[in-house]
Amino acid sequence: MRKVIYLILVVLFIGLWLLMMNVFSGDVVFTNSFFVGEFSIHYYGLILGIAVLSAYLLAKRRANKFGISASQVDDISVWLIVSGFVGSRLYHVASSWDYYIINPVEIFFVWNGGLSIFGAIIGGLIGLYFYKKFKSSNLNYFAMLDWLAPSVILGQIIGRFGNLVNYEAYGIPTDLPWKMFVPVANRLSPYEAFEFFHPLFLYEALAGLLILLILLNFSRLNKSLKLPKFCGQIFWIWIGLYGLVRIFTEYLRVDSPYLGSIKQNMLVAGLMVVTTIIVTMISIRNQKKTEHESIST
Repeated sequence: MRKVIYLILVVLFIGLWLLMMNVFSGDVVFTNSFFVGEFSIHYYGLILGIAVLSAYLLAKRRANKFGISASQVDDISVWLIVSGFVGSRLYHVASSWDYYIINPVEIFFVWNGGLSIFGAIIGGLIGLYFYKKFKSSNLNYFAMLDWLAPSVILGQIIGRFGNLVNYEAYGIPTDLPWKMFVPVANRLSPYEAFEFFHPLFLYEALAGLLILLILLNFSRLNKSLKLPKFCGQIFWIWIGLYGLVRIFTEYLRVDSPYLGSIKQNMLVAGLMVVTTIIVTMISIRNQKKTEHESIST
């Protein structure tokens, strides 16, 4: 069975690679949707649905390791999907308020894109806090974050392909071999005369895959590196590494919102890295202090 799954994955990878080559060259141009009978299905929504389902299945597979029951997985998933979705949309709308104040109806047009991972993280953290407060006080909050971090990364990896089909969140023009064609209608000012751009979605997807492998194999890596352990460590590794990735991609991105002269998302990503360093140092110090006190007594 495992060999069949691997074979299917290899075939899917080859098919995806061939499709991307044609999309990057401009030989294939995505439309926003396709029809199944009389029903219009938006690529963006379909990809997000696959991302959420994949994240859920991974979370369910890893739940036993964290003492989380199947019913709790389902309950937590509902809370996170709702709070993460609302947070991701509100962050995007707030970041582009000058546009949405003129076009308020488009706030609800989520199929056109405009879901921020930063907002999803904030919304998810809030949703998880209230789940613990009102539904299950016996679960450790940071242990749940360690459990969920790989699932969120998997969802990010898949969800980034939504940026591809919507031709959004791309980088500055480039002539690199992996340059991505962007249709005229999706080119932002002042880059209308350029055809090819950095495929930032691919950079983030590949970086996310590396982070996912690190998180899923963290126990093995931790034994080799002999790193101090603390609750929430996997979550903070994700936050810190993803912050570093976003600093790089935001530097190249052409549609980032600004706070004064600073790119807003780059600032948030920098805060993620700094916070990770501070929390890690404090947690390790507290752990060593506790171990020292236990030895003394």
